[in-house]
Amino acid sequence: SLSSAAVEDIAEMQEADIPGNVNLIIQVDFGPFNENPDARRFKIEGKNLKTIKALGEIDSGDYTELSDFISWGKEKYPAEKTALIIWSHGNGWMAGYNKFCPDTQTGNFINITEGELSSALRDANADFDILAFDACNMLSIEVAAEIYEYSDFILGSERGVPEDGFPYNEILPHFWNHSDTVIISNEIIDSYVNSHMPFGSQNPYGDDYAVSGAVLRSAEFYNLRTKISAFSNYGFTASDIAEIAEIRNNMKLEFNDLHADVDLENLFFEIGENISNIEISALCQEILDQIESSFSVQYFHDGQHPNISAGAASIWFPENPDTYKYLSPDYNNLSFPNTT
Repeated sequence: SLSSAAVEDIAEMQEADIPGNVNLIIQVDFGPFNENPDARRFKIEGKNLKTIKALGEIDSGDYTELSDFISWGKEKYPAEKTALIIWSHGNGWMAGYNKFCPDTQTGNFINITEGELSSALRDANADFDILAFDACNMLSIEVAAEIYEYSDFILGSERGVPEDGFPYNEILPHFWNHSDTVIISNEIIDSYVNSHMPFGSQNPYGDDYAVSGAVLRSAEFYNLRTKISAFSNYGFTASDIAEIAEIRNNMKLEFNDLHADVDLENLFFEIGENISNIEISALCQEILDQIESSFSVQYFHDGQHPNISAGAASIWFPENPDTYKYLSPDYNNLSFPNTT
């Protein structure tokens, strides 16, 4: 369902006028209703789109296709700095109504709970400066735990991404206009968020819909996970648990298909502010301080919740016990619960 938008995105990339010292390589597997539904690899030279290879029909839901693309790109186009942008549908680690990188013809998808995303990066010996997700709900603490070792910075949104996604004609020049990877990363998210704000370049009619984006410093992820682990391994009393459950039930921000994810910063702010146990409140403050260090930038725009501090990453915290029982076998395959 995003095939036509992919065509538009490639046109945006051509508008950026790629300089000769930058290799912009694209692999796209068009949908079955596209004029040419097969998969192809392209290179944009200046404003010209050059076909490098026709791949025929492939299963883009097979993680080895992603791994092969990365390995091939690293070997054929070595560079001082590298970035990978994965553009598709997404739903965090979940495989619900929406799935990550689904292939329409095969019904297959990259299954994060079975380690397929981390395997794709590991098998390709990935070591990116920037790994960005132009896909819904992909900046979650659980997804980050699977991939933080393979890129210095992880970019994305904890909530839905509009169909138009990244404004590629605006974000690509950041790669050659700046030398500092932090600045490049921050500018990409800044351009993305602003393009979808009312009357932005991808929102010309002024619609006021929710948009967020953030940049995670992978070097700080271990410290963030350690702080969360200290919280989750605290010796909670029945009274503590009841208070936390009530706080969760009153939270306003919820993401993904099942609305079972909440904002990481918002969660620990609310617990820290409202729980009676001062030791738990102190643990929450340590996490909030670490969030500040772990994200170089975070944006959150939501007309319904203008005063909520949020926008970093999401964390799974289902309000409904049935949701937990149904998805916990998949969830417990992930690295994050097993390390916290």
